[in-house]
Amino acid sequence: MEQTLSKRGPLSTQTGSLPQPLPKDSIILVAAPSQAVAQTLCYRLWCHHLIETLPSLFVTTDSTKERVQQRIRKTGCDVATRQIGIVDSHSKDMGVVNNYERVPVIYVEDSAHITQLFVSIYEMRDQILAAPETHILVPYLTPIIKESSSGPLLRALETALSSDRTGTGVLGIDYTMHDPETTDTLEAISDRTLWAEKTATGEIQLRSYGTHRAHQKYRSDQ
Repeated sequence: MEQTLSKRGPLSTQTGSLPQPLPKDSIILVAAPSQAVAQTLCYRLWCHHLIETLPSLFVTTDSTKERVQQRIRKTGCDVATRQIGIVDSHSKDMGVVNNYERVPVIYVEDSAHITQLFVSIYEMRDQILAAPETHILVPYLTPIIKESSSGPLLRALETALSSDRTGTGVLGIDYTMHDPETTDTLEAISDRTLWAEKTATGEIQLRSYGTHRAHQKYRSDQ
C-alpha cells in the first residue's frame, strides 16, 4: 500500500496502518530519502499517532521556533489543546530560556555540544513542561549525528528516550547522508522503523517494521 505525502491523515504502510496511538514506551526511527520527507513524516506521526494528552518536546536542528510552529500548524491538527516545548539548536543563542510564551523555548548554542543539548532537553521536559511523561521528537537528527561523535550521542539519545518520563520518541533522518552502520545503530536503539522510499512515479512508499530492540523487549516481557 502506498501513501503520498500530499494527503493528510494517519499513515498507512505496506504492512498496514501504524498503531493509533503508538506505544508510550517506544522509540520510532523515521528513515527517509530526504530531509523534507523525514520531517513531514515526523510531524504527521506527531499529529495522528501520538497520545494527544501528553506534552511534546521538539528538538529543532535546522530552523527557527517560528518555522517549527508553522510545520506543526500545517499538519492540520488542533494545536490549541496540546502542550508543546521547543529546544532550538539552530538559532545559536546560548543558554537563553523563554518560558513566558505559550510555546516555551530553550536555545542551545550548538547541537554538537551533546551535554548542553541534553541538559536543555531534560530541563524542558522535567522543569518547564513538568509532566509525568513527555513525547520527544527530533524531526531531523542528521545534522547532530554529522556534527558530533555518534557513539556518545546515541547512548545519550537512548537514555533520554527510554526514560520513564518519555512518552514516545521520534527520530527523523535522511538515510542518504549516513553510512549503513550508522543507520543500523539507530535501528538498534529503536523499537520500530518507518522506512520511506521514493517510487519511479515520485510517490513515497512506506514500510513499517519492528527492530531487534523491540524483539528483545518482547522476549524480556514473556
